[in-house]
Amino acid sequence: NLITLVVDNARLHTEKQQRIEQLATLNARYIASNEQLKVTHERLIKSEKRLNDILDSLDSVVWSMVPETLEVLYLNQAAKDVSGRAVEDFINDRQLWMSIIYPDDRARVQNSLVESIRTGMQKITYRIVRPDGELRWLFQHMHVVYDKAGKAERIDGITVDVTQHKFNEDLLKQRNEELQLALDKIQEVQSHLLQSEKMASVGQLAAGVAHEINNPIGYINSNLTSLKGYVEDLLALLAKYEQAEAVFADAGRLAEINAFKRQMDLAFVKSDVLDLLAESHEGAFRVKKIVQDLKDFSHAGGEDDWQWVSLHAGLESTLNIVNNEIKYKAHVVKEFGDIPEVRCLPHQLNQVFMNLLVNAAHAIDKEGTITLRTGTENDTVWVEVSDTGKGIMPEHLSKIFDPFFTTKPVGKGTGLGLSVSYSIIKKHNGEIKVDSRQGEGATFRIILPVDSSAEK
Repeated sequence: NLITLVVDNARLHTEKQQRIEQLATLNARYIASNEQLKVTHERLIKSEKRLNDILDSLDSVVWSMVPETLEVLYLNQAAKDVSGRAVEDFINDRQLWMSIIYPDDRARVQNSLVESIRTGMQKITYRIVRPDGELRWLFQHMHVVYDKAGKAERIDGITVDVTQHKFNEDLLKQRNEELQLALDKIQEVQSHLLQSEKMASVGQLAAGVAHEINNPIGYINSNLTSLKGYVEDLLALLAKYEQAEAVFADAGRLAEINAFKRQMDLAFVKSDVLDLLAESHEGAFRVKKIVQDLKDFSHAGGEDDWQWVSLHAGLESTLNIVNNEIKYKAHVVKEFGDIPEVRCLPHQLNQVFMNLLVNAAHAIDKEGTITLRTGTENDTVWVEVSDTGKGIMPEHLSKIFDPFFTTKPVGKGTGLGLSVSYSIIKKHNGEIKVDSRQGEGATFRIILPVDSSAEK
């Protein structure tokens, strides 16, 4: 028994030592685990603080709330800067946020909250009223978080103060309106400038036009004078016939009548009176045509309409107006191709043709040739005005379309003709090009789309 007692005692001692060692190990593990939990907890605290510090450093309001009660679960410090109210006020008063929304926007925000629960996300812009009465524009993005049952658990959101952006937007809108007014004014001034240049051109052509009108008027007057004499003679002849009716058998009277007929050359009068009338009619038609062309050319630009017209007709009409400027200096050659009608502002294009034709005539010192060519290329129509004049100096080629640039003597040109022409062609979505060599003449080419009124 003693031996058994000793053995049991030894075994118990061994088990006790093992148990003590196990407890020591478990205690060490517990201490280590506890230390690890403390470290993790400290890290979580630091991480949460860091996250809060980051969120509080944002200019945007970050928030979370319960949909049904509007209870605020989280709100960063930006709410104070944006709303002018402490964060604690929103946490303590669930209706505060809704109460500071501008009355006109409140119903829209409430509807947006309801809609966000249905769709899961909403964006809205609205206004709030700060304690000092200042209005702030806010842009809000909301995201709904659902529980496992699909019920809306909370709404997370971010709200950005866009007051400055809205102010800049309104300012930009105001500036755009001002720019539009300025553009309208510029276009009005440009229209007046266009008409002024047109009237200046009419003034330059006035002497030539007067000459063109005076020529047919001159021979109309001359013809009418001759007609007056013829008619007087015819009336006198008729009077003699009336006197002879009663004594028709009187041979002496008949001889007198025949002698008078020979004297007035009745056969010639009878044929020439018709020629004079035809010539007078032609002269009157020429005067009418010149006046009509001049009237068409003087047509106010603002009243012009987009029309489908023949450019050949416009060239012919313009040639009729500037004929006196050209006929003593140049021979006009027409090389017209087969071109379709063009949708354009015809009176404005006629002004371009006139500017180019007059410039071509002025570039010729004595005698030369002005060639008009037309043709098509792809979906465009082109018109060329070439002259055999003195050409354009190379250093002037880049300036000829600048307003008020002219190489003519003072009083001979406004410097607006080619500038206005350039503007008109650009208005037609076209191009105007020039090719010139000094001493060899110049060629201006106008390229127009068939439908110039169509936007690019």
